[in-house]
Amino acid sequence: MKTILVALLGVLLVCATQVTANLAGCHVIVDVQSRHTSWQSDGLTEAPYDINVVNIGTCQVNQVYLSVTPSPNARLVQTWNLLGLDATHFWVENMGGLAPNGDYSGAGFILGTSTADAGAITQFVSAICDASGDCAGVGHNTDGGLFTCSNLNCNCTEVCISDGGLPRCENVYQSCPSSSNPTTTSPSTTSTTTGAPSTTTGPASGCAVDVSHVARAGGSWIDNGVNNQIYDITVTNQGSCPITSVRLDISLGAGATMTSSWNFNSSYYLTNFGSTIYPGQSFNGAGFIVAGNGGVLVSDGSKACSECAV
Repeated sequence: MKTILVALLGVLLVCATQVTANLAGCHVIVDVQSRHTSWQSDGLTEAPYDINVVNIGTCQVNQVYLSVTPSPNARLVQTWNLLGLDATHFWVENMGGLAPNGDYSGAGFILGTSTADAGAITQFVSAICDASGDCAGVGHNTDGGLFTCSNLNCNCTEVCISDGGLPRCENVYQSCPSSSNPTTTSPSTTSTTTGAPSTTTGPASGCAVDVSHVARAGGSWIDNGVNNQIYDITVTNQGSCPITSVRLDISLGAGATMTSSWNFNSSYYLTNFGSTIYPGQSFNGAGFIVAGNGGVLVSDGSKACSECAV
């Protein structure tokens, strides 16, 4: 089993001594735990890992930023409850306000490795805490410094966008722009959005979407006698209008439980697809893990389009 090294920057590590009181201010510990299972897929050994965030301070933690950097012979195959800000930096999603002594273990990733010594380094970058009450003077404190666009490494087709205090890289060019003529085109969705409008048969008029799912080949294992399976979701714009929002309808049969998911939120709205899926394009970056033997059904619950009515 690969070893995941955890390095915490700007955070006090509690090792051999017993902590009797929380540290004053904004402090967290980030830990990574292996699920002690792996499988083979596309020539890689893939294994899931869970990220655990613990509030050891006296203030409510509202946001946590971290980085996950694979070694040269490893890559991130999948993440859940981690909003990608660039290739290696992430914001922990769906954590809510984490009270003192509270912990959150809903985020994680699947690491694919090609050699026995490959792994990944997970680093804590910063935390933002509530600034009310007793934390008014220290609640803005961040361990490791405030996370800004200067922390990100956007590639040549992306620019850093910061709205609501959340910097992230977003595609704005179809290809790397020339330094002498940096003209823009329509925004791309994400690296997982593919395809182009059909030239042989026109798309359906209006707002139309197709949602499909498939069990990932090689993405199954047995944990404590329970079958686990990864499912990948593909959302395709089959209409003539850009899609700006999709809500999934996911039904599980008796005995099945969703243990992890990525790129849709707790209300099943699609996330991290670049804000728009253009006619003829597909987004295949969402998915989930199911434990148990019940059936799985995924469909379009609702959608919204721009430039025309639903």
